[in-house]
Amino acid sequence: MIFKISNLLMGLMFIMSALLQLNDPDSISWVVIYVCCGGCCLLVFTNVNVVYPCLLLALVSLLWGTGLFSDLLLNPAPIDWREVMTLSSMKSIQTELTREVGGLLICFVWMLYLAWKYRIKLT
Repeated sequence: MIFKISNLLMGLMFIMSALLQLNDPDSISWVVIYVCCGGCCLLVFTNVNVVYPCLLLALVSLLWGTGLFSDLLLNPAPIDWREVMTLSSMKSIQTELTREVGGLLICFVWMLYLAWKYRIKLT
């Protein structure tokens, strides 16, 4: 029961994240990744096998996040964590990259968790 509730909440969070990306200049790729992650969360409630789509999304999130993280490391300016965590505005590229890496990390972790949990459910 806890798994179903947490999975439903994560699915809704991914869909809300996709909606929030609609005003972003590079919105298409972000909407696609978040909608796909949300879709996997909701498909768990059906009899569809989501192990491989979840693993694919985890891999995409990992590779994409690694690339963005390397961009973040190559930029020598410090990260303003107050801006990252509390403000809705974005005043620096570090803030945007930090938030993007964080979103992809959430996608990566939850998709791996779903694949693992669903694999156990099938056996």
